Amino acid sequence: MCSFHTNKGQEPPKHDCRKNWLGSSKAMESSVAVDMIKEVEEQSAEVSVLIIDDHTTTMARIRQSISHPVHKWSDLNHTKHTLEIVCMHCKKSTKTSPTNGTIYSEMF
Repeated sequence: MCSFHTNKGQEPPKHDCRKNWLGSSKAMESSVAVDMIKEVEEQSAEVSVLIIDDHTTTMARIRQSISHPVHKWSDLNHTKHTLEIVCMHCKKSTKTSPTNGTIYSEMF
């Protein structure tokens, strides 16, 4: 709910307010994830797996706030990016490593 009009004692007009969050964007992501899980579970469904990025803050907050186990699966884009970084570090640390094309074609 938009706090601008509410603080003035007015009924807020229907609009897409972008100023409802007062914390950091990092805190907003985890807060929204917890709120979404709770909303889904109010509809008699239990969330047991989330496919999200590799940021640990969100899962830590979910595990604090949700009473049952929720497992994290990494989304494909983040997994691929992490794997590419590992391969590049591996290539830099060895003298006889495959070329970039070979690394990718062997993995995908």
